[in-house]
Amino acid sequence: MSFSSEVKDTLCTLTVKKRCCRRALLLGMLFAQYVPENRVLVFSTDNENIRALFSWLFRQMTSVTPQFEETGALPSAVGRPGGSSYAKLLAPPVETVNRSVEVLNACLTDMTTFLTCEACRFCLLRGLFLASGTVSSPDSKGYHLELLLKSEQVRAMFAALLTELGLAPKQIIRRNSPALYFKNSENIEDFLLAIGAQNASFQMMDIGRFRKLRGEENRRVNCDTFNIARSTSAAAHQLRAIRLLAESGKIQLLPKELQITAQIRLEHPECSLPEIAAMHEPPLTKSGVNHRLQKILRFAKEHLL
Repeated sequence: MSFSSEVKDTLCTLTVKKRCCRRALLLGMLFAQYVPENRVLVFSTDNENIRALFSWLFRQMTSVTPQFEETGALPSAVGRPGGSSYAKLLAPPVETVNRSVEVLNACLTDMTTFLTCEACRFCLLRGLFLASGTVSSPDSKGYHLELLLKSEQVRAMFAALLTELGLAPKQIIRRNSPALYFKNSENIEDFLLAIGAQNASFQMMDIGRFRKLRGEENRRVNCDTFNIARSTSAAAHQLRAIRLLAESGKIQLLPKELQITAQIRLEHPECSLPEIAAMHEPPLTKSGVNHRLQKILRFAKEHLL
């Protein structure tokens, strides 16, 4: 089972006590495939739990039991293409359709009339996600949550609602249909929290924190590896210059303090600069040793070329 399906199955089990919230949840599900100019009710799903929830909500709000037709492959305009069977809403009574369409159109004009409590907005978004949403697994390489719609007017309404909630979505045309989507993990986590999918949101947060820690550890290891390689390369360069000076007899031309540093470096090729500094009498600082070694390198460059 996909992560999206797991999230949706969990959302279908949530209790919605207030009638206004149940209405908002149903409206969200209907808006997913609603085209205002067509003035028809369309609903299709390949998820039995979503179909059962829709049927219960529809019956609660309209006193009409919706009838579904079992069909073949799920059309790409409705959801994921493939061979999974899905259920398509058969035309309910005309008066039920007309009343429902009027409510949908009125909500497009002014949703505040139908979202009467704070939780209604989140139920509306939950219904929309159940009917049209997909979300990538937290284990996948990239984050992606998408709401595939059928109407630009519907997309504009939900884009405004999400922006008002601080979750401004990106917009795109997908398979000739308008869509809203998020690719930022924090926005996806907040969206899932808002619609009631707390466990999925926390799962994404945990995996996100793990990825962040792993990334920081990789950066630290890479940095340490680079520093070790750089230090090893510098030490090899210093030793080569000191050996050439010694073989040519020109090391005696160095000032006494530089000869001492050169001799210590030559006798302890594996030691770090702080360790070399501590071997001096009196001890030097790391920068002091580095300064002396740079002088030795410049001297070797001048006298050995």
